[in-house]
Amino acid sequence: MQVKLTAGFIATAAAPPDGKDRAIYWDNKRPGFGLMVTANGQRSFVFQYRNEQGDSRRASLSGTTRLSDAHKWADILQGDVAKGVDPVGKKRADRTAQSKKGKFRTIAEDYVKREASKVRSMDQRKAILDRLVYPVIGDKVAVKLKRSDIVALLDGIEDNHGATMADGALMVVRRVCNWHAARDDDFRSPIVRGMGRSNAEGRKRVLSDDEIRAVWATAGEIIANAERESLGLFMYAHLIRYLLLTAVRLNEGARIDSTERSGGDWLIPAARMKNKHDFLIPLSEAALRLLEAVPIIGSRNTGPIFTTNGTKPVAAFNQFKKAFDKRCSVTGWTNHDLRRTARSLMSRAGVDPDHAERALSHTIGGIRGTYDRHAFYHEKKRAFEALARQIALILNPEPKVVFLRQEA
Repeated sequence: MQVKLTAGFIATAAAPPDGKDRAIYWDNKRPGFGLMVTANGQRSFVFQYRNEQGDSRRASLSGTTRLSDAHKWADILQGDVAKGVDPVGKKRADRTAQSKKGKFRTIAEDYVKREASKVRSMDQRKAILDRLVYPVIGDKVAVKLKRSDIVALLDGIEDNHGATMADGALMVVRRVCNWHAARDDDFRSPIVRGMGRSNAEGRKRVLSDDEIRAVWATAGEIIANAERESLGLFMYAHLIRYLLLTAVRLNEGARIDSTERSGGDWLIPAARMKNKHDFLIPLSEAALRLLEAVPIIGSRNTGPIFTTNGTKPVAAFNQFKKAFDKRCSVTGWTNHDLRRTARSLMSRAGVDPDHAERALSHTIGGIRGTYDRHAFYHEKKRAFEALARQIALILNPEPKVVFLRQEA
């Protein structure tokens, strides 16, 4: 509808008729310039034009009803269009560029680059950012980060890697946020006191025999009902059992590849190990049977074993852990607790403490750790077989026999 736009008309322009959500009154003196009135009476100015590609664009100006201000705004846009500039397209591009510039990943990468020469542990911090932080909050705009975003990040890390690793990630994110807050007028760190996860009880969590049986049984139910379960949860159920049998960390076990196996041995590459050294695990017979029971998806000789598509290892552990916990009576445990539980079971099975530590790729301190470079292959093999036997005894406890004294 074309009208003569005046201050009086702008103040009294009617809302759209017939249930429409908006009406536009075009100025009969200025082509492309108009007043938009919404159903709830809100007013804003618009400017309609075509860019060099012939696409119709509409810019809007809100926050003022002064016609003189709107005329100046429209004149500027019309001048830009005459020069071949697309005002709406430029605004979108600027917003995208600004958003990318302000993403947490970009800020963290700048922190790593500028502070690398000052921090000796920067390689370790960068690894934590790459592996644990970026996949969750890397693409979030830093100024919009909330405490709930940090809490969700730490929850996921604690569930999948343990409380200590969650605290390590918190430390790195805090350093990045504090560094950026000192350089930016608008940024406020979303991290507050009390977000840490490590505590005495959390570091000691070991599953009891009843809990081990419950977790193992829940995994078995999911595996047995594969046709009714999601493939991801099905693979996660196999993985839960495998973590307990091998005492590895979640990332080390979940990403096992067929090419890493040779007979009964499994060589974990250094890139996945915390100490950055290749680590050989002589798999127990129980662990080998478990791997053979996992359906082959993709190639038999290459590719991840715990996978849903044959190309990438299973992920989304938070989602699968929550689904698993709904089926299981055990509460308050994390995937990393299985590693601690396995280590405790080795001691219970009589495994030499040094051999158990080496089976978990832990460093032996003192002069023995410095000069004793024996591979301990057979000792580790016996440790994992002892672990498997101990788990089997827990799952199928031997009946207690009570001898009754016969009366004479």
